[in-house]
Amino acid sequence: FPSHDTMDNKQATPTDLAYLAGIIDGEGWIGLQKRLLKKWVTYKPALRITNTDPNIINRVLEIWEGLGISGHVYENEQSPSVPNGKQILNVQLNKQTAILRVLDEVIPFLVGKKARAIMLKRFLDKTVDREEAFQAIRIANKKGVGESSEPTRKAQDEILGEDIVHTA
Repeated sequence: FPSHDTMDNKQATPTDLAYLAGIIDGEGWIGLQKRLLKKWVTYKPALRITNTDPNIINRVLEIWEGLGISGHVYENEQSPSVPNGKQILNVQLNKQTAILRVLDEVIPFLVGKKARAIMLKRFLDKTVDREEAFQAIRIANKKGVGESSEPTRKAQDEILGEDIVHTA
C-alpha cells in the first residue's frame, strides 16, 4: 500500500477538514456496534471510509495524520473486489479519542451524516443514554425504501431537534 507520509507533519487545514467531511458524507460509515456478552452489553463506536481508490484512502490518512491520528487500512475480505476488479479498501478508527477528534473537526462541514456524527459525539461525551444513541444511529443508518430518504430525514429531525436546518 502506498506511503502516506507526504504531509510532513503538516496540520490539517479547513480545506482538508471540508474534504474529509465530504468523503465521510459520501463514502463513510458512522456507527455504533452493539455486542451482547454473557451478562452485559457493550457498544463499540467506529468511523469507517470505504473506497476503491488508494489515493483517496491515502488522502484521508494524511488528513488524520494532520490531526495527530493514525488509522488502520484493510482490504474488504467479504467482497474482495467490485465488478471492475478494483480492490475495496477501508480505513477505520475505533479509538474513542480519535473518533471524537475527527468528529469535532468535521461536524461543521458534514451534511448527510451530520445527525449521526452529532449523536455519536454525544455518546462519546457521555451526554446521552448509550441505548438511545445506538437506536438513533441505527435508524439513521437504515437505507430508505426505494428512492425515499424519509426514514433518514425523520431520524435526523429526532437526533438534531431544532439544530437541523430544513431547505426547500
